[in-house]
Amino acid sequence: MSYALFRAIKPLQAINQLNQMNSLIPRATLSTKPSPIYPKLHKMPHSPRSVSSFSSSDYRISSRVKETLADRFIPLRSSGNLCERFMVEDPASEDKQKDEVAEDEAESVKENAKMYAALLKAHMFSENLTKNKADISMLLQEATDGFSGPVFTFKREEYRINSIIKPERNPIAAVSHEFLFPRDLGTSRKLPQTPYKVLDAPGLKDDFYLNTIDWSSTDILAIGLNQTLYTLRDRLSRTERVLELPGDNEITALSFDSRGKCLFVGYGDGLAQLVDMEAAKVVTSYSGHAGRITCGAWCNDWLFSTGSRDCKILDHDVRVPAPFIKVHKGHKREVCNLRWNYDGRILASGGNDNKVFLWNLHHSSPLFNLPGHSAAVKALAWSPLNSNLLATGGGIADRSIKIWDCIDTKCLRSTDTGSQVCNLLFSRDGKELVSTHGYMSNAISLWRACNLAKTGTIAGHCSRVPHLAMSPDGESVVTGAGDETLKFWRLFPKGKSEKGEVVALSLIHISEPTRPLYISYAVFCLKKKKKKKKKK
Repeated sequence: MSYALFRAIKPLQAINQLNQMNSLIPRATLSTKPSPIYPKLHKMPHSPRSVSSFSSSDYRISSRVKETLADRFIPLRSSGNLCERFMVEDPASEDKQKDEVAEDEAESVKENAKMYAALLKAHMFSENLTKNKADISMLLQEATDGFSGPVFTFKREEYRINSIIKPERNPIAAVSHEFLFPRDLGTSRKLPQTPYKVLDAPGLKDDFYLNTIDWSSTDILAIGLNQTLYTLRDRLSRTERVLELPGDNEITALSFDSRGKCLFVGYGDGLAQLVDMEAAKVVTSYSGHAGRITCGAWCNDWLFSTGSRDCKILDHDVRVPAPFIKVHKGHKREVCNLRWNYDGRILASGGNDNKVFLWNLHHSSPLFNLPGHSAAVKALAWSPLNSNLLATGGGIADRSIKIWDCIDTKCLRSTDTGSQVCNLLFSRDGKELVSTHGYMSNAISLWRACNLAKTGTIAGHCSRVPHLAMSPDGESVVTGAGDETLKFWRLFPKGKSEKGEVVALSLIHISEPTRPLYISYAVFCLKKKKKKKKKK
């Protein structure tokens, strides 16, 4: 047989031998289980060339090669987790970095999802998330893992005829609001540590219960120094002596009306007078108190209220010749301060009996009592944004500032200032709160109105600061202390628009209602737009 014929017959014999061998292989040996020696071999498809390379001797000797003899790979789903088997292979260094970034992103997404679930659960089921703010992760874990049942269940609803459903004014639940806006989120801002103007005020009383400074909407500052009434006009550049009392009688209370034309003056003998600021003379006098008058507040342009050491609150009407039209009784000790809200519907009073009462014009007895203070309450301030929010401050034994919801008579916020609270004033935008203090700090402090977080402190006086007033534009405040000085501070600079134009805040007056304020501001903006269109 020639060599060429031998080369042609040999492949045919090899193929026949291979077919015989395949017929002898039992089906149980055609397993898809991967080889332990070659873990990657089962992933590669077998070609006829690789099959023909095995001989009979290889088949008889090694049983491991039998497992790889298959025409295709069929994976077993029950063999394990494919993801875990895939991650057995070590990736490259770049792939490791990418995986680490992806893991961090996945963790942040999980944390956000847990926080969202916690807030959603707290809002729906009224659960408290603010028991322990030091460990937020535990709060989130308790909130997300505490409820395992169905969210909604079908049941028969019971209707009550006499029930009153009160909708929430805030779309965010109270527990969610506490969690989202904690008190320690207050950011400090730079405050002036030196006043831009200082005036000597000899005879200014260092008395916690007196109110002898007020700033009118017409930019007139009234100051009571013993028996003399002074005014500062023309941007505090001109001083005038308006009134001087004979004998030992002293000025104990001052209050301007919303127009700035009439000034209420209270005296130590219980007499009250109205002074016309344009004519600089006394218009009328009112009697009725048996002790010194410590405070006064205007409800509108014709009605004002006075508080006295005789524990009474009297309402006076300038249109009626009677000395007073109504008497409010409720305090057991001296009335320290009075404040009407911006709507002129609710009168707040603080007394030396540690009480805060809410009144109206139609009832002689208090409508509500706001308990919680353990010392005399002189500091009172109504929010210009919400006519139902009242801020109160306590004396030396209390040292706290509280914000109340006068509809529900609930304390929304409270903070310990560490010193006696003498006065409180809201900024014109209602976002910040100014307080003056006595023992121990004798400082001027600023607080965020939403959470009572302190934003700054000014150490401007060396003694107690019992007097505070705000300028009509809301930019500056004046403080009077026992060191017989008046200091002017620019705490709220006027905001500027993007084009550098100063926003007109002089439209805002401290005693005007909020609704006309917004209307006047809207009219001001519309006029401004019309002028720009005409120029074009």
